[in-house]
Amino acid sequence: MNEKPVPGSIDAVARLLRAAGHRQLPPEALTQRVYARTRDRWLQQRQPRSRWQLALAAGVLLAVGVGSIALLRDRALVLATSETVQGDAALLTGGQRELLAAGTELRAGDQIATEARSAVVLRERTGIAIRLAPDSVVQWRQGMRLRILRGQAYVDLESASVPDSDLVLETDFGNIHHLGTRYLASVSDTGLVVGVRDGRVVVEHRIGRFEVARGERLSIDRRGDIVRSRLPTHGDFWAWADGLAPPVAIEGRSLHEILTQLARQTGLELRFSSAEVEQAARRLKLHGPALALTPVDAIAAVLSTTSMHASVDGDSLVVQSK
Repeated sequence: MNEKPVPGSIDAVARLLRAAGHRQLPPEALTQRVYARTRDRWLQQRQPRSRWQLALAAGVLLAVGVGSIALLRDRALVLATSETVQGDAALLTGGQRELLAAGTELRAGDQIATEARSAVVLRERTGIAIRLAPDSVVQWRQGMRLRILRGQAYVDLESASVPDSDLVLETDFGNIHHLGTRYLASVSDTGLVVGVRDGRVVVEHRIGRFEVARGERLSIDRRGDIVRSRLPTHGDFWAWADGLAPPVAIEGRSLHEILTQLARQTGLELRFSSAEVEQAARRLKLHGPALALTPVDAIAAVLSTTSMHASVDGDSLVVQSK
C-alpha cells in the first residue's frame, strides 16, 4: 500500500513513529486525571482575575466614572455671576489668571481675588448677593459652597422673595450656614469673625454648632476660643459693605418706600415721630434718577428735598418734620 508523505517539517517525525511500532495506551482513569488537571491549569491562566478582583475593578471604574461625571456636572453648573466689579479683581479658572469682568459666569473651582482698591458683588444663582471686600480671596466649591481663604464677605438676601439657598461659607475656622439673613464674615490669620445684621446664622465648628442672631458677633481664634458679643447693626463694622449697596430707584416711588429700603441697607429700622409724619411720607412721590450713593448719604440727599429730617436712635432711623 502506498502512503502519502506527511507534508512539511513533521515528515521525519511521522517516519520515526511508524518505525517505533504500536505502543500500549495508558489506563483510561490516568488519561482522564491528566486531562482534567491540564484543563484546570489552562482555565486559570485564561482568567487573570478572580470574581472579587473583577468586582473591585468594576467598583473602582464606577467610582471614577461617577466622580468624573459629578465634576463635569458641577463645572457645567453656573453657581454665581459677577454683578459689579470695582477696580481690578482677578479670576483664576482652569489654571488661567485673568481680570474679572462684570457679567462673568462662575463655576466650581473658580477663584476670585480682590486687590487693595477693588471690590466685587456676586449674584448667587438663587438671587443672593455676596459682596467681597478689598484684599479678599474666595473660591467656589462643589455643592454651593464658597470658601473664604482671606478677607471679608457680606451676604444679603436683599428681598424676602429670594428662595431658600444651600449656600455655605467655608473657612478654616468653621462653616457658616445662613437661615434667611444678612451677615458679614471676616477671615484672617488669627481667626474668624461673624456679625449678623438681620436674621440668624449657624457657625459649625469642630467643637460644636453656635447660633448667632441679629445684633451679635461671634469670634473664633486659632486655639478654638470662642467669644460672643453685642454688635450694632450699623456703623463702622459694616461700612465697606454699605459702600457696595445697589443704587436705590427714585422715580415715582413714595418717600416712605424709599426710606424703608435705605434704612434696611444701613441696618436700621425705620420709625416716624408721629402717624401724621408717616402718612405724609406715604403720600409724597419723588422723581429723579437712581441714587448711586452710600445708603447714609442717600438718606440725607432724599430728605434734603423734603420738609423732613432724620436722626439715628439706637438701631432705629427716626424721621420727623423740620
